[in-house]
Amino acid sequence: MPAPGTQGFTLTEVLVTVAIVGILSAIALPNYFTSVQRTRQADVVGQISQIQTTIQAYADEFLAVPTSWNQLARLAPVMGNSGAVTGANLSAFDSPNGGSYSISAVSSGNTFSITATPKQASLANWNIKACVNISNGVSQVQRGSGSSPAANAVCPDTAT
Repeated sequence: MPAPGTQGFTLTEVLVTVAIVGILSAIALPNYFTSVQRTRQADVVGQISQIQTTIQAYADEFLAVPTSWNQLARLAPVMGNSGAVTGANLSAFDSPNGGSYSISAVSSGNTFSITATPKQASLANWNIKACVNISNGVSQVQRGSGSSPAANAVCPDTAT
């Protein structure tokens, strides 16, 4: 019991409190950072799904293979970190969630491959690979888990 007229905590009480806070932080912070990265990845997956849908809609509407962001913008603008993405080709752009991912699309015949790569090299296993085949509508999205990268997305010419 403290002497009359003294206030405050003892050094032992302060050290125990700091130790408890440190242990709780060591447990909670990695989970928090994983949750933040999962949320960013889910946001970009939503954007990629929109791009897949817009590519398919363009092919259905104009009976042609889209070759640029400008063409896709005729149906629905694709948003990037600095506004609507424009360009005479499908060059890479920064994701709208603070630019944490670089998104790019490449076409090979009727199949489009869309990739999203985290800007931070240490987050490379949170990547996203997607594809859409405009001849049959097959699409797929693969996500990296944080511990392993995304598998290749496969969109064959025949639906199975």
